[in-house]
Amino acid sequence: MKKLRMKLMRNSGESLLELLASVLVGSLSFGLLLTFIAAAARMDDSGEKNDRDYYKSLAEAEVQDKAAAMNEEGFPKKEKVKVILEENPGITAEPEVICFGGHGVYSYKLSPSDFG
Repeated sequence: MKKLRMKLMRNSGESLLELLASVLVGSLSFGLLLTFIAAAARMDDSGEKNDRDYYKSLAEAEVQDKAAAMNEEGFPKKEKVKVILEENPGITAEPEVICFGGHGVYSYKLSPSDFG
């Protein structure tokens, strides 16, 4: 404690080593801050892209657009879904349905007659 008090009361400046150490600590802190800012910007961009994809899929699922439900060959994307009655779980069916949307947001349509 006495050494600290004597150091504070001295009029002499800091040594070159202490000055270099303080510059090193300051520049490392600044670099770390810039790294955090860059990481936050990347996360923000990624979040915005995920939001755009989600809302695009949601709109496709809600509208049930015929063009959005077509695969590469021009046929409707058909999926099989399992239907279980709550009253009687032993009765099940697996009808083919047309799938709309994507990225975890789906809508199904049973009638294939709407697609010609």
